[in-house]
Amino acid sequence: MDNLRDALEEYRAQIDDVDEQLIAYLARRFELSQSIGILKLDASVAVVQPDRAKEVQERYIHLGTRHGLHRHFITELFELIHEESCRIQSRGE
Repeated sequence: MDNLRDALEEYRAQIDDVDEQLIAYLARRFELSQSIGILKLDASVAVVQPDRAKEVQERYIHLGTRHGLHRHFITELFELIHEESCRIQSRGE
């Protein structure tokens, strides 16, 4: 039982580390989205760029499936990230 507990603790610690990195990368991505939003606002460019959104979504799906992730999960993840990026860009801060 101790071996199981130790193994679980080790894997969970690794997951915690990955989660921390994941959140940090998302925060950085949204900082970049904010910078893009400022540029778009200054240039009077629409926040949503359908061609770019489609390109990014296709890249997400390609990368995700290459790493063994389900297409549905990747699509949902993209939609969440894209929605938040658009919200951030719309603030124009």
